[in-house]
Amino acid sequence: MIMQGENTKQCPSCGKTVPSDAAFCTACGSSLPDAAAVGKKCPSCGASMEVDAIFCASCGKRFEEKTAAVTKPAAAWLKFPPEPRLLMILLAAAVVLLLLSFGTIAYLYVSKNDAAAARSSAKSENSKKIIKTEKSVYRYGEKIYVHYSGAPGLRSDWICIAPAGSPDNTVGTYQYIPAHGGGTLVFDSPKPGRYEVRAFYRYNPGHYKVTGRWRFTVTD
Repeated sequence: MIMQGENTKQCPSCGKTVPSDAAFCTACGSSLPDAAAVGKKCPSCGASMEVDAIFCASCGKRFEEKTAAVTKPAAAWLKFPPEPRLLMILLAAAVVLLLLSFGTIAYLYVSKNDAAAARSSAKSENSKKIIKTEKSVYRYGEKIYVHYSGAPGLRSDWICIAPAGSPDNTVGTYQYIPAHGGGTLVFDSPKPGRYEVRAFYRYNPGHYKVTGRWRFTVTD
């Protein structure tokens, strides 16, 4: 009887112990694998198996090799900063940029409105300088002295007195300007109320574009 040791091997068919250099089993006659060709063992019974064997010749168990799990790298847009501190810095920078953008837009808007108001105010002041009454308040029956300047001297230049706030095409008492440059026109006092004198330089018939105006009041 052959005892199992370093110089023996086990028949994968019947389990009989045979010499390690035997090519066939002395008990069942099965072909024995070469020890150099044995590259794996059955995970079920421990019998030696050929390198390319799929089933164990001893127990018939299917041999399944374990493959390492393959981890796919995450998409670039799914990767987050490794440190929360970096994420907080990025968010703070985005908020600062947003606030700066809103501040710039607000500054430009306010500057534009201020410039428009300044131009309008300057235009209004210039128009007042063109024509002006001698006083701001008159008693009913007084003569109204109207001083004008900058008249181009055209035959269509004229000045009138109209109720304050009325449409520009509202024409009350009027006089044509006799000469270019500046001068004074005298009007009779209208009834008590709030009025304004209006200058029409380079008047285009049908287009009542006021060149200058000045308000005054007539009392009882």
